[in-house]
Amino acid sequence: MVRFNVVQAVVNIAIFGLIAPTLDVLFYQSSTAVVFTQGWIASIINLLTVAIFGTITLKLYANYKLKQNKQ
Repeated sequence: MVRFNVVQAVVNIAIFGLIAPTLDVLFYQSSTAVVFTQGWIASIINLLTVAIFGTITLKLYANYKLKQNKQ
């Protein structure tokens, strides 16, 4: 689960915090400050959401599979 959260954190920061805002500025000539602020906020919210619900889902699925293997 640690690996899952590290990977998803790196990907969220890279995509929503860096790549998407840069492309917005290049394609739409958007305000850099606004776009990067929105990107970082979206990145952090998405990171936390996936960390919380993704970890819970993985834990439940792992427990389910363990119970299936014991039978």
